[in-house]
Amino acid sequence: MDRRNPWLVRVLAADHHEAARTQIIAADLPIFVLSEVVQSTPAQVTSWAGAEGVVTSVRVLHDLGQRGDENPAVVVATSRRDGTLAEGESLRSLLEHHLRQDGERISTVEWAEADTEVVVDGRAVASHMLRAGSRRWAVRCQHGDLEISVTARDWHPGTIKIEAVADVPAFLALALPALPPSMSPTPAEEVVPSDTLRQDPHRALVDVNLALSSQTYRWLTDGGDAPEQIPQLSALWQAAAHRQMTLTNQSEAEALAVVTTIVAQLNNLEAYSAGPR
Repeated sequence: MDRRNPWLVRVLAADHHEAARTQIIAADLPIFVLSEVVQSTPAQVTSWAGAEGVVTSVRVLHDLGQRGDENPAVVVATSRRDGTLAEGESLRSLLEHHLRQDGERISTVEWAEADTEVVVDGRAVASHMLRAGSRRWAVRCQHGDLEISVTARDWHPGTIKIEAVADVPAFLALALPALPPSMSPTPAEEVVPSDTLRQDPHRALVDVNLALSSQTYRWLTDGGDAPEQIPQLSALWQAAAHRQMTLTNQSEAEALAVVTTIVAQLNNLEAYSAGPR
């Protein structure tokens, strides 16, 4: 994880790029960004979400560049909830997500709420703000049938100004970067250590998953360092499934299902024993 700017844009493979662009345009969803008078860098689409096959939310990142010890960034999310089954995140959830991504402890942050205004297309709109410590804040307002959220780190303007993108297709052509097929990363082949195979791949897989589940639970609860990536994890799953096939004469699909059930049950027991009483 890039600790300098964990809000970096998700880069799409080329074969998904055009489909994403088409879906966003077809939704006829206005996209809001920081007002041109406060933009210092091009905006980038970081994610989008949908309900019932229709895009209902688009998030745009403004990476404002390193300024000494600060790394200001702003995310503007435009969502349309009316007439869909989509549910939005609370401002608290948005800020907690970014605290986790930055590797910070949620429990150490002081929270404060306030009413404010956001200037939307030149008009002041009543909004609600939530601050998480001195570095982060999020604000939300309603604009017609749209819900607009602005989340920021290390950026404290006197007035929050946003505006709708005038030409969405042209904007997406620049703001939705694609990764050419020739540059697409190729996963390295995983090899399980031979001593694991000689001993018990079931036990090795369970131990790794329990450790990962415990780390993930702590991270989701209070942030801090993200769970470490586990090397050879997919290969461990395959080794355990193959050992299950050898012991039971099950098919590969049946063996994998059994191993998955075993790991899930043990993870649930671990979570229950670690949970609140």
